[in-house]
Amino acid sequence: AVGVSDWHRGDTPIGQPSVRVFAPELSTKAILNGLRAGRVVVMMDATTAPPYVHLTSGAKEAKIGDTLDAVPGDGYTYSVSVEGKLYEGASVELYWNGERVGLMPLVSGKARFERFVSTSGYLRAHIVSAAGAPLAIINPIWIKTAAR
Repeated sequence: AVGVSDWHRGDTPIGQPSVRVFAPELSTKAILNGLRAGRVVVMMDATTAPPYVHLTSGAKEAKIGDTLDAVPGDGYTYSVSVEGKLYEGASVELYWNGERVGLMPLVSGKARFERFVSTSGYLRAHIVSAAGAPLAIINPIWIKTAAR
């Protein structure tokens, strides 16, 4: 996912999309490793905190860019938490392998989707305003299935 706005004079009249990379420290090496690992969220502005996203299945947990090992039939929960005025009235669209499979409003800054593992694939989410404008585009969390 990529978000850009190119302007080189004072205030940013074109827009303010930004790419957020989750990294353990502010260094070139850590940021490049975060990009390579897919730990990225594209945001509609440069000041709002990015969403916190995680996938749980039993005692296993995965975050943006991670792979969760699971068995078909296992239950999982995809959770999104946000803070900031930008998210008021927003909803989360959940995608499985590129197909939208859920839509849920953010209630008190949170949304949770509960589903079951069927095959290997990926989950990703978009956070959209009440008018449908994208606010955050979240990179995938992968699910890899294995036989019981």
